[in-house]
Amino acid sequence: MTAQEFLDKFLIKKQLEIGQWDIERVRTLFEHLNSVEMVNVTGDAQYNKREWLTRTRFGLFIESELNDAFDPKKEEKSKHKLKKPITHYWINSSHNTYLTGDQLKSLSSTAKYMEVLYKGCRCIELDIWDGIAYTDESLPVPIITHVSCKCISYTSG
Repeated sequence: MTAQEFLDKFLIKKQLEIGQWDIERVRTLFEHLNSVEMVNVTGDAQYNKREWLTRTRFGLFIESELNDAFDPKKEEKSKHKLKKPITHYWINSSHNTYLTGDQLKSLSSTAKYMEVLYKGCRCIELDIWDGIAYTDESLPVPIITHVSCKCISYTSG
């Protein structure tokens, strides 16, 4: 996609980031994204690095801190006590964290938990089920699973 398409169709029309971006800022972003070394990426060398962004490089932008919903400048200005209902605040959390792709066909991976925590997520969903009780008097050991995909086992000690 071109820098102008990215600005008009994605940032302004889809993201509603009106007034926050101009074409020169987009070109600088493209230059940065196109300079990042990526494994097994071919075919983008012929493009003008300030004017074009491939689908792979767009994915890099989507998953980067450059596309973060959190704005550190706003945090600096709002050091006041939180007095509004919780629905008025951004909560960085994760749903179906263990999935490597879409909700219907993808695999589960414990590595996804580490990935989202490293990216700043502070609340993750865990599907906890009763496991095996080892004696008649003991409580069942909780097991974290989703449908038939066992993600993590937890044993208390």
